[in-house]
Amino acid sequence: MRTLFFSLLAVLAFGCSSDNTETVFTPQTIDPVIIGKGFVNLSHDFDDENRVIHTGAQWQELIDQMEAARGGITDNFTETTIDFSQYDVVASFTVSSSATTIDMTNVTENEDNVTVILQNLQLGLTQDVVHPFHIIKVEKTGKPFIFDDQTGR
Repeated sequence: MRTLFFSLLAVLAFGCSSDNTETVFTPQTIDPVIIGKGFVNLSHDFDDENRVIHTGAQWQELIDQMEAARGGITDNFTETTIDFSQYDVVASFTVSSSATTIDMTNVTENEDNVTVILQNLQLGLTQDVVHPFHIIKVEKTGKPFIFDDQTGR
């Protein structure tokens, strides 16, 4: 009888326990590493665009395009060798003057994506037409990137 009692007690204690706590994802601000910022001369290789680069081949293609448009531009990058098993590179370009910037002002990892906020922290009016750019690297998450373009472009 004692065995039956303890068996029933064990079933009630372990079988009826319910873990109804759901894990709620809290968005996290990501601190990106700035690779480069500036402008590329006017080129047909660039437009108002955002690129997420996941591989070394894609990265080399971007470097080659930028060097073709303005030789030596990557000499000012903080790094050109990226470990794509750990990082993604995000690049944003716009068509504007050299007095205007394109700025990734916030990167947030959400439950289903990574959101990048784009702004123009500096607006200027000059006659020249170039491609301002901002390139960062972030830790790889496997999530798609969403761009919240607040530049008005």
